Amino acid sequence: PIRRFGMDAAIIFSDILVVPQGLGRPLEFRVGEGPWMEPLTRMEEMQALDLARMIDFLQPVYAALRLTRAALPESTALIGFAGAPWTLLCYMLDGNGKNDFERTRAAIYAEPELVSGLMRILAEAVALHLIEQIHAGADAVQLFDSWAAHVPATHHQALLIHPANHILARIKKVHPNTPVICFPRGIGAEHVREYVNHVAPDGLSVDQFTNLATLAPTLPPNL
Repeated sequence: PIRRFGMDAAIIFSDILVVPQGLGRPLEFRVGEGPWMEPLTRMEEMQALDLARMIDFLQPVYAALRLTRAALPESTALIGFAGAPWTLLCYMLDGNGKNDFERTRAAIYAEPELVSGLMRILAEAVALHLIEQIHAGADAVQLFDSWAAHVPATHHQALLIHPANHILARIKKVHPNTPVICFPRGIGAEHVREYVNHVAPDGLSVDQFTNLATLAPTLPPNL
C-alpha cells in the first residue's frame, strides 16, 4: 500500500491485548465473539503478572517493526501503538466487552486496591512496550484509550490522566524527541481539554462525536 499509494505513514498492527497476554493472562480470539480473556479476580493473580515475560513474549512485534522500518522510504513515518491501561483493565477484569464492562466499572468502587494495583502495573507495561517499539524503529507512538468514556468523571485523574502521565514521562526520559499521540475516546470536549492540559501529549486523536471546529481553537497551539 505504501508503494502503491504513497502514504505518509504506516502503522504496525498487533492487538492491544497482547500486553496483558504477555504479562501472563490467557487470551483467545473466539469465532463470532472476538477477544476473550480469563477474568482476573484475585490479588494473587495480579501479583503473578510478569513484566520481563511480556518483553520476551512481544519480541515478534518489535521484529516486525524493525523489518518494516528497513523496508520503508525514509520519508514515510512508522507509527507504533498500544492500548491504554484503563482499556486493558476493562478486558482483564471483564474478560470481554459483551456486558459493557460492568464488573470493571463496579470494581472502581468495590475493589479499589485491585484496580489501582493493576493500573500501576499496566502503566509501566504499556510504557515499556512503547519504548521497545521506538527502539525497534517507530517514529511516533499512539496511546489508545478506546473505553475512556466508561470512566466516571470523578475518576478521570486516577484512571486516565495519571497513567498517561506515567507513560509519557517514561517514554520522554528515553526518547525525548519521539512524538506521542493520545486518544481518550468518547470523554467529550471539556474533558479532552482537561486531559490535554494535564498530560501534554504531542498529538491528539479525536472520536466521531467531537466537533473539530469548536475544539481546535481551545487547544494548545503546539499540539
